[in-house]
Amino acid sequence: MKKIMYILCLFIILIILKYYLGDYTVNYNIDKFNIEEKVLDGYTYIKINYEDNTFVYKFDLKRGLKRNRVESIKLNETDGYLCVMPIIKNLDTYFLCSKDDDLFTLSTLDVLEEVKFSEDIEYVNKLNYNEFIYLWKYDGFYTLNKDLETINIFNSDRYSNDLMYSFDKYIVFPVYDKEYLFSDFYLLDMSTGKYKTIKTKYSINYDSYYVGNRKNNIYLFDNKNNVLYEINYKKLNVKVVGDEMKGFIKYEGNKKKSASLSEYTNDKITYFSGEDSFLEVNKNYYSYDGDTWIKYFSEEDIEVVGNVNNNIYFIYEDNLYKYSNSNVSLILHYFEYNFNKSNITFCYNK
Repeated sequence: MKKIMYILCLFIILIILKYYLGDYTVNYNIDKFNIEEKVLDGYTYIKINYEDNTFVYKFDLKRGLKRNRVESIKLNETDGYLCVMPIIKNLDTYFLCSKDDDLFTLSTLDVLEEVKFSEDIEYVNKLNYNEFIYLWKYDGFYTLNKDLETINIFNSDRYSNDLMYSFDKYIVFPVYDKEYLFSDFYLLDMSTGKYKTIKTKYSINYDSYYVGNRKNNIYLFDNKNNVLYEINYKKLNVKVVGDEMKGFIKYEGNKKKSASLSEYTNDKITYFSGEDSFLEVNKNYYSYDGDTWIKYFSEEDIEVVGNVNNNIYFIYEDNLYKYSNSNVSLILHYFEYNFNKSNITFCYNK
């Protein structure tokens, strides 16, 4: 009898922990607003429906004991825009505005004055102590935090950097010491500016792509040699986990499954952690649940390069900006942005 009571109590405790600490989705109404509140992978997603308009938000707001986090909603109509802002206790939120089936923030580039610069790179408004930005400069990085500094890694410029992959506080990239093949990787810690070498016994072609990550592992597929590598950035080692002899693997959720070669060569499958999350950045647009789009800025030529802790970092023309709490600030002028914006800016917040 005692054993049964123990099991029953344990079961009840697990149910309570799941309810108060696990992911969830709830729907509720405030006045004429219908709200979907979703907690997933440490983030809180708020979807607000009002009349024929949908507004979606992603907040770095951890799971709490209370559900139904939205306490009220502000409504504002101006210049043909219908704008709403959810009010959430102890959280700075912002207005999203709907017009012609697009969503905009109230802050646009129109509020910024044109600034002239005399140098190719100028650090304008300094970041907070916990913000770090790294700019690829072909032989290393410029680093932005308290000051603008440099990290020189290579003896000559490397213009193609397709194999740079940023996650959490790290950037991983090849040791660019050969023209067509490489063997080793660098692992750079953006919080310290220090980097380590991940050595391998393999010759890997630059014609490769990162396919996914799970726990401490990053997966890279070599298109030329049809080899799948597993890079363990904690243990600093690399091993082959797929080739034409042993077959291939892939991940669906947290489950490892068999895969075919054509899934990598033709379908270009990926399985990055969080790539199925409900709010994802793609240049100037954010998708929610695959069917709703936010257009954050009215200008078309915007490239969002980071969305960290409710800070959105973006490039417009040859300047880097930060959007936070409905305010836009100019961080950096970088003349190189006129020629290259792709995969050269990496953001991290402690």
